[in-house]
Amino acid sequence: MSGVRAPTLMFLLSLLMASFFDTTAGQIGVCFGQLGNNLPNPSDVVAMFKQYSIPRMRMYGPNPDALNALRGSNIEFILDVPNGDLKRLADSQAEANTWVRDNVQKYNDVRFKYISVGNEVMPRGPGGAGTVLIQAMQNIDRALSAAGLSNIKKYNDVRFKYISVGNEVMPRGPGGAGTVLIQAMQNIDRALSAAGLSNIKVSTTTFMGAFTDTYPPSRGRFSAEYLNFLQPVIGFLVDKRSPLLVNIYTYFGLKNGDVSLQFALFQPNSNNEFTDPKNQLRYLNLFDANLDSVYAALEKTGGGSLEVVVSESGWPTQGGPGASVPNAEAYVNNLRLHVNKNGSPRRPGKAIETYIFAMFDENEKPNDETERYFGLFSPTTRQLKYGVKFN
Repeated sequence: MSGVRAPTLMFLLSLLMASFFDTTAGQIGVCFGQLGNNLPNPSDVVAMFKQYSIPRMRMYGPNPDALNALRGSNIEFILDVPNGDLKRLADSQAEANTWVRDNVQKYNDVRFKYISVGNEVMPRGPGGAGTVLIQAMQNIDRALSAAGLSNIKKYNDVRFKYISVGNEVMPRGPGGAGTVLIQAMQNIDRALSAAGLSNIKVSTTTFMGAFTDTYPPSRGRFSAEYLNFLQPVIGFLVDKRSPLLVNIYTYFGLKNGDVSLQFALFQPNSNNEFTDPKNQLRYLNLFDANLDSVYAALEKTGGGSLEVVVSESGWPTQGGPGASVPNAEAYVNNLRLHVNKNGSPRRPGKAIETYIFAMFDENEKPNDETERYFGLFSPTTRQLKYGVKFN
């Protein structure tokens, strides 16, 4: 899924709702998409993150109102470089430097963590970005260093965590950015380095559609068309010690008829539980199976040292089979409990940094109706649609 995703609540309501979010839940964040015509003002959304102690935010492109509201907060921040900007940033280091200056260096009291260059980038076709992704990543990285922003930890007010260069960038077809992704990443990387911001991690965001042979997980690998342009990206991430960002939605496995509801929701005694015959690892839920197929694919392509950040995961409350408030509540709360302590069978014992999609329902998202109903909050009432207990 992609996209560039209030008045203050009354005091009594704020006390009630604040109990749903706990700052000790350190691995969970929430995605703030903006594809809706009834969404709260970005500065009000940041106020909601603060009010409910949501510790991490992902946003799909720069927004001055949101960035200004993040100043001085403890919210760690992933910023995406939109897919539509990849070619411009890949073609010109100067453009990457300007992007870093205007959207990162200017906000030196925001806690940037990662910059994600591209989202689900596709390898080829009209507007494809695959061949220039690494260049864009490097340009952004150099721009950060040139700006004297080499140590993100010294900026304690605005916490940029990652910069994501592109989101779910496609290999081909209209709007595809696969041919420019790596170039854009390189340029952003150089811009960050030049700004002295080399500790802000540059990455990109991909999705399960980039992988094949994912059952059992040990067989997981990149599909050939994705591997062709993601191989240099993996090398870049290994060199920079940056994670790969991956969107994982077990809902779509259920919707496609591949698994049972219980297996998709982390519920026990599913008839889909299985043991991987290659390594005897036991899989009790689809999330772990998907995640470990990503790790297996990375190990086959020289990326075995990489961590995976789950940059989107969630469940819709209406619009399709299995989409309901009770199922969304079960999934999100089970996900939160799982990623904060268990790890996966292939990478056990370590929390999995994960971002719930999304803060709000977004009524202008394209494609299936379910795409519009992943929100934790109603955009009009600004109230949680179900109990999300982070304590």
